[in-house]
Amino acid sequence: MNAPRTIVWLGPLIAVGLLIGLVPPSGAAQDCSRAGIAQTRREFKQAYDKKDFDAADALMTALWNGCFSDVASPRREIDPVLRARLNNDSAILAHRRRDDEGCLQALMGYMPPTKHANPELAKLPPDLQRAINFNYRLCRPYCDTYPGPSPSCESIRATAELEKMVEGGFAERSCPFDTGGSPTVALPDGNCLTVFAAAPWHYAEDDEGDLEHQDPDTVCPRVSLVRMDNGNLALTPLAVPKQSMLRSIDVCCRAIDLAINAGGQIELTPSENPPENCLSGHRWSAQQDIFVLRGEELSLIHGLDYGNR
Repeated sequence: MNAPRTIVWLGPLIAVGLLIGLVPPSGAAQDCSRAGIAQTRREFKQAYDKKDFDAADALMTALWNGCFSDVASPRREIDPVLRARLNNDSAILAHRRRDDEGCLQALMGYMPPTKHANPELAKLPPDLQRAINFNYRLCRPYCDTYPGPSPSCESIRATAELEKMVEGGFAERSCPFDTGGSPTVALPDGNCLTVFAAAPWHYAEDDEGDLEHQDPDTVCPRVSLVRMDNGNLALTPLAVPKQSMLRSIDVCCRAIDLAINAGGQIELTPSENPPENCLSGHRWSAQQDIFVLRGEELSLIHGLDYGNR
């Protein structure tokens, strides 16, 4: 990676579901011509304006299932602006039916960020961008009080965490010699920093699924300075601060990436960020550690902390 790291939008973190069923409704075939779609949208608006939300939902469901589902038309490509308008219609309908989870699900691919532009949203006409932003603001408060699991709220939370990451011009820099495939980054002095794989976890007969007793210093990855010495690798083990994600049982089992900036600061992040929790398997908080190397001491100068350390 030669360019500075950028934050990737988190839509793929969840399975975005539209407010549709899986089986096309019975009766007359849905008219999927341009004129037919326009007519259905007019009928949808008429029902919506009359606050006949059940009728509006039936029309929208028939349109999605009859024209745009994989079953109805596996090779049909929907115009992205039309897709966004239909998603936006589905979102406001869901909100009026007191289903803000469904509203956010419909808008997930266009979710307005606070710091980084969403490329899918930026492609849309200004009037549609404003409408999506408006509907998002209507439904977003749901995530402040939602009672249970919510893919959309978790995606919003994870995106907010990623936006707190330090963007310091970090880039991958390959080690000039082979370190056995471990994550590594070349340092300005010609040496490399390498993170060797974690050791296997020790399972006891009475674990019963509780693995929090694992010793991070034993099972979490080992960090070393690596240099070439007469054609052989020479390792200098480095102590890892206990506040680092590399000493958190919850995340230290995950694959990591290393990067460095022009000032010699070293960034460590999970390859998939936010990562899955090593203990629960659920999506965990975003992680970023930034170190400086002072001689043979690795000092943590920044770390995202959301109560998991």
